Amino acid sequence: MSSWPVQIFAGLSVSPEVNKKLADAGDDVPFYFYFGLFIATFAVMEKMCHWIFHSYSGLNEEIGRAFIGGEQLSKVTRLMTVLINRGDFSEAQREDFQGIIDQINTISTLRHALIHRGMAVDKSQINVSNITIAKSREAVEVLKLNIDDIKCAIADLVTINLRFAVFREPALRDALTTELRNALNEPWRYTHIAPEKPFRPPRKDPQ
Repeated sequence: MSSWPVQIFAGLSVSPEVNKKLADAGDDVPFYFYFGLFIATFAVMEKMCHWIFHSYSGLNEEIGRAFIGGEQLSKVTRLMTVLINRGDFSEAQREDFQGIIDQINTISTLRHALIHRGMAVDKSQINVSNITIAKSREAVEVLKLNIDDIKCAIADLVTINLRFAVFREPALRDALTTELRNALNEPWRYTHIAPEKPFRPPRKDPQ
């Protein structure tokens, strides 16, 4: 496989000038800009996952492709975790890697909702609902978030891509700029947002 992808820096920053133009363009334009940036940066993260798998699997590239090519991200990350847990890594490295995988799972849940459920944008408020595809009214969910949540997810994806790169090539850390080193060490920004369930009957207290 080729060396680490330079696209890991996608989504790292948006200039104030661009943000001003977005704000002047209309209420929903900033959301669709950052939504696109989120999807693009997520795609780079998926590439990084494949790169990590091929780096540590010890398999011929074509055989490795047969294992994970075209597979869902969740399967790829499970196989990556097995490789790291059974490889020659310290407990601290395994814990750091698992933290990355856990955050990927959290952000993947957000991506699934944004891609597969309808969105309604009202200025800074974003409502994501499965009301048209839910199996029943009781199963309807409404996820309420804003553009800052999307920005936080983008920032985390950049951090994930950087951590993957440094995990694979530790010497890269010394070559990073101060901005990238700070991004590498940032705590996770996006946290899971539980959807509301407006039609689910309230739970009865046990007698």
